[in-house]
Amino acid sequence: MPKYYPINEEAAKRAKDMNSFSDYQPGSATAGYRAMVDEAYAAAERQKARVDPMYHDKIDALVDRYARKLAENLNERNVIDARVPSILISGGGNFPVAKKHKQNAARDR
Repeated sequence: MPKYYPINEEAAKRAKDMNSFSDYQPGSATAGYRAMVDEAYAAAERQKARVDPMYHDKIDALVDRYARKLAENLNERNVIDARVPSILISGGGNFPVAKKHKQNAARDR
């Protein structure tokens, strides 16, 4: 049974609003996260069927760590994406170029 970690839907909504004209579908960030975690758990179950049972705990620990790190990274990405609006959203006049460079540098880390 997959273990899910929380996804900050408010940050996901702000990030979507800052970078897109389309509306944010409530729960879509969590649904996408859960789909990725479900896929990882399915791969782990396939692998557990192929290996000795002594490795099952290690596989479970790895997939749990993946789920935790994925949630942390998605939440951090949403926070970073919400810092500065896209130039297509705000327009070119008085666009905060220096702030956008800082946002891009944070995203690249």
